[in-house]
Amino acid sequence: MKKRKLQNLGMLLIIALIILGGIFATGYIKGWFHKNESFVVSQKTGIVTVERKGLAYQIKQDNDIQKQDILSTNSTSTAEISKDGQPFLWLANDTSLAVKKEEPAVFQITGGEVFADDRTSGQGVDVILQKAIVHAKEAVWSASVQKGSLSICVYYGKVSVDGLQEEYTVAAGEQLSVIQKSDKSQETEVIRMQAVALNDFEMGRLLLLTGDGFCFSKEDIDMVKQKRENDKVKAQQAKILADNTSEQNEEEASEETETREKKSASDFSIKRKTKTTDLDTETKTKAQTETEEKESETKQAGTTSQEDTKQQKKTQESQKPQKPDTPEETESTTPPAPTPTEEQEAKTYCTIEIRCDTILNNMKALTAGKEGYVPADGTVLAVSKVEMKDGDSVFDVLKRACDLADIQLEYSYTPIYESYYVEGIHQLYEFDCGSESGWMYKVNGWFPNYGCSSYKVKENDEIVFCYTCNGLGADVGGGTY
Repeated sequence: MKKRKLQNLGMLLIIALIILGGIFATGYIKGWFHKNESFVVSQKTGIVTVERKGLAYQIKQDNDIQKQDILSTNSTSTAEISKDGQPFLWLANDTSLAVKKEEPAVFQITGGEVFADDRTSGQGVDVILQKAIVHAKEAVWSASVQKGSLSICVYYGKVSVDGLQEEYTVAAGEQLSVIQKSDKSQETEVIRMQAVALNDFEMGRLLLLTGDGFCFSKEDIDMVKQKRENDKVKAQQAKILADNTSEQNEEEASEETETREKKSASDFSIKRKTKTTDLDTETKTKAQTETEEKESETKQAGTTSQEDTKQQKKTQESQKPQKPDTPEETESTTPPAPTPTEEQEAKTYCTIEIRCDTILNNMKALTAGKEGYVPADGTVLAVSKVEMKDGDSVFDVLKRACDLADIQLEYSYTPIYESYYVEGIHQLYEFDCGSESGWMYKVNGWFPNYGCSSYKVKENDEIVFCYTCNGLGADVGGGTY
């Protein structure tokens, strides 16, 4: 009995050692026992993965990164890397970064786009981009690596680039562009940058930086961003108008085809009637001829009595052919072409607008990485005229407008209430800007206290979806619930 207990105890000890060994191995790989205060993933949005010692897993915020680590973002995620507690490197969507060396810092970008600001550390950073190596110190710059090409843009200070056919110095306001040709030769060019050439990732980072010496002012960037938002709004409205017009034209064409088919059927009926009338006339004429021949034979025989003669006259009169229809009478039998009813001709419209301008006053509370979804003036969709169908709800109009304007919309259905709930519009969701934030709607200036799928729209209604950040609607005029 005692021996059996010892065997069980030994087995438990072995199991415990295996578990501890697994925990130790996992911790070693994930860096639980390696505290690197130099590089930390200080902020991230979406799923960011790290490949370490052959094992890939999702990295969490405030986790450190080590030498030989490969950090990757996907199409909807971003990452911020801090050095000694100071953010200095940002990864855009679909970017892969490898840590080649920790001291001094050396990174390699195998694809995607990064933005760097190393003004505060004073230690500098080297970044490998294909064959090019960027040496930066106290500079603000960005780099994009695509298949067969790369570009380096400098906004503050200057960087040096070697590893190419010659060494280049790129100063603020300049862009170095390298294109790989089909014969494997490189075409390298340094050009002046323009604010209109900045992409959304670059503009978003630059608008958060302060200080003098930048090649673009915030006013220049704001102007470009505002113009892009205006162009986007105009394109949305034009698309909605074009789709509405297309639907109307299709309906009119369908009605015209239906009218043409009905008229063709009517004409065919008239032709059949006319043909039948002609046939009857021919039959009656033949009967008259036969009667006249019989009458002639009777007279020649001289045997017809007076009464027979009268009877013959009556028969002759009854068998006289009827006068055929005149063209005027035939035309009068043509039924009038069907005309569209007033209900078919009438189109009913309402207007809809989507705004999130309250977020502009609460950017510090906004979830990191959502800045790019907030338009410069807070307008997601300007006031747009949308055709409404009979029985439409506010939700139906919102969905139709978002579909036509290519605006992201996410919603859920609650069977118990038989209603739809709007979770997010334009990638902005409930609680993205504080614990009291989310989407609300109003119709003709009134905020209903029930779901948007329960409100039936009337002609010329003015619908507005607005994002509230504080007071459960108090900041958009809706009061509190």
